[in-house]
Amino acid sequence: MDTVTRPDLDLPSWPVPVSPVPADPALEARVEDLLASLTLEQKVGQIVQGDIASATPAGVAGLKLGSILNGGNSAPGGRMRASPQDWLDLADAYWLASAGADGSGIPVFWGTDAVHGNNNIVGATMFPHNAGLGATGDPDLLERIGRATAREIR
Repeated sequence: MDTVTRPDLDLPSWPVPVSPVPADPALEARVEDLLASLTLEQKVGQIVQGDIASATPAGVAGLKLGSILNGGNSAPGGRMRASPQDWLDLADAYWLASAGADGSGIPVFWGTDAVHGNNNIVGATMFPHNAGLGATGDPDLLERIGRATAREIR
């Protein structure tokens, strides 16, 4: 990997990132057109991540928020024992609010706080804290835990 050296700033050499995905000029043009069509307020909204405890689907639609987090202390309607269907219905409501009924908007990213299992869902498997898992020195175990967590989130 190439590096960039900035001796004038007394900075170490940093790797130059190289994307493993080949450039797609048509996609790049589409992204540039989309960005050019957004107002400053919409661009700012796209870099904001609201939490489900404070950002409603209507707020996502109005502010054009780019991301929603279902964090460790948030749940649909504040119900910490909400069902998986309640979670799905809420995620769908945010998606519809962001993309619109016709799908022409920018879909919101849905962030899940699942650092040691999908702890927001009653009945999901919980795993030890990441520091403890790292101390096992077992990368295969960590990959299996990651796959199990991903399956339960999906």
